Amino acid sequence: MIRGVDSMDKGTIVYIGGFELPDKNAAAHRVISNSKILNNLGYKIVFIGVNKDLPKSNLFSPKKGNFNNYELWEFSYPKTKSQWIRYLVESKSKIEILDSYSNIKAVVLYNYQSIPFSKILKYCKTKNIKVIADCTEWYGITSGGIIRNVFKYFDTYGRMKVLHKKVDGLIAISTYLQKYYENKTETILIPPLVDKSEIKWVKEDFPITQDKINLVYAGSPAANKDKIDYVISALYNLRGNAYEYSFTVIGLDEKTFINTYPEVESKYKKIKKNINFLGRLSHQESLKYVKNADYTIFI
Repeated sequence: MIRGVDSMDKGTIVYIGGFELPDKNAAAHRVISNSKILNNLGYKIVFIGVNKDLPKSNLFSPKKGNFNNYELWEFSYPKTKSQWIRYLVESKSKIEILDSYSNIKAVVLYNYQSIPFSKILKYCKTKNIKVIADCTEWYGITSGGIIRNVFKYFDTYGRMKVLHKKVDGLIAISTYLQKYYENKTETILIPPLVDKSEIKWVKEDFPITQDKINLVYAGSPAANKDKIDYVISALYNLRGNAYEYSFTVIGLDEKTFINTYPEVESKYKKIKKNINFLGRLSHQESLKYVKNADYTIFI
């Protein structure tokens, strides 16, 4: 459990990004793990994230609450195109939150969109607040429309090629990103972390088929991400062999899979007796399957 440190308060660090606490996306696990380190060093942590369950009225009017004794500001997750456009360029509401604290030592921006990134960076420079980038992704062109991809290109270029080189420090999730930035700004490598003291990481018995090889995927796949279609094609090529296996997919249902990867639908139908789509499960439920699998698959 995360606990605030009162006896050694060195000031406040504010973590801003598209994370959904406590465990609704990978970003949430990332920022919680990193924040535990910062908290143990004596800093008070404030989170500014998103929440898909909030109404659209909270798109720029955040709801304030608490998360394990830490202050948490949550904005509604954008849903429409117009909301996304405003979300990707707006910074005033975040700066107003920063302005409400008197002892901010640093702001950590998690894969943050470039326009509000630049405005928050400028604000922090005037207040003598250090800015740190937490970089875990280098987005490429996707299957979206041309306008979306043009905007995404310039957003990514601005963040990765320009703004990240102006920050006071950068947290890289991989050696690739570490090597790219280490000669451009102060850089530290922090891979994905887990807190082994949390009970959810303790292995437990779970009813899973023992008479065949158990393969598990758990995540949030998309047409250009994680490539579940590659896995289905590989398993399809094994048909007729003596391999007994079960492939459990957590994160999408069968209908969504077919709509996302229509090119492998015919292959899937020939081996579907071996495939088990469970849709979205809670983080705790997903871990049970992963911990008891023979192999997990992640591309």
